[in-house]
Amino acid sequence: MKSMDKAVQIAESFLKRGIELVGPVIKNHEGNNHIAFVAVSIGRDGKQIPNNYSLSKAEKSIEEKFGGISIVLINSGDHSISLSIKSLIFRKYIDDVRNVFSAINNNLVDVWIEPKKTTGKKKSDEIRENIAGLIAHYDLKLNKFINLSELNLPSETTCVNVIRKMSPVMFSDIVKELEKRHFQIPDDLWLAKILDRWRKNGMIYRKKNGQYIMTVFGLRALGSGKNRRSPDVIRVLDMASHKI
Repeated sequence: MKSMDKAVQIAESFLKRGIELVGPVIKNHEGNNHIAFVAVSIGRDGKQIPNNYSLSKAEKSIEEKFGGISIVLINSGDHSISLSIKSLIFRKYIDDVRNVFSAINNNLVDVWIEPKKTTGKKKSDEIRENIAGLIAHYDLKLNKFINLSELNLPSETTCVNVIRKMSPVMFSDIVKELEKRHFQIPDDLWLAKILDRWRKNGMIYRKKNGQYIMTVFGLRALGSGKNRRSPDVIRVLDMASHKI
């Protein structure tokens, strides 16, 4: 079977499953596989269409018949690359990886994976190589690949307790305090995501000047006392009275 014939049959296999492609399937000259550019969109509910389950099922079935396939997701938004990385990980390593984060700066990409369990060097290297191969289709290079299980990470409550202790405190000082306690911070973005999640939950507040403080709700949730006479709660109420 000629490569061109195989590419056409792969494309037809995707279409039969209701998966739309952007352009033809092409031969990957750096490996013995083909590349399929799949059109995706985000529904009103914020979910990817087609979803990763459908893509994974199609990918497995088509690979059994035609050999290796690399799927590159293409959409009209600005998140095609991050979407492709996340889709790749969840299709191929759903049993190994809980979450994946990525950041793009010019033509360099940083990726962090959060494993469900300890991953050996071989598996970690395999994931890194797959990501590097994927983003190469976008003319990008992998700048950093960080396996979070290999770092001494602070827990989310540890990060927030630094704010509780030092409030009001700037982001850079939170990082310094955590590093002083011998924790490793993969990247500012990693910590910023944690703090943003707690901020959205109403546990902490970010002032206009960039300083973080605890909210009364956050202090009580962390066990600072059940009434307004708790020292921590009094402190926050006092700061609030001065219109911080």
